[in-house]
Amino acid sequence: MGNTFHGGGRSLSMSNGGTDVFVDVLVLAVSDLAESVWEYRFATLLTLQGHGAVGRGVVGFDLEEIDWGGSAGERATAKNFVL
Repeated sequence: MGNTFHGGGRSLSMSNGGTDVFVDVLVLAVSDLAESVWEYRFATLLTLQGHGAVGRGVVGFDLEEIDWGGSAGERATAKNFVL
């Protein structure tokens, strides 16, 4: 069983091993770059996607479900950080 990440009408499916590597690399990058409260919250969200935290085959999230911010500027800043 693998994992699927959704956003913008697209999805990315990966094996459990691929998801482990993907999440580990993202967590390292985000943790190194995070400066704002939102960025640290995003890093926490990624950390919770690790199989060690919730078990194999049960991780994944929809990018459209993330609280990107209350204003257009906040949303743009948050999405730019993720990109």
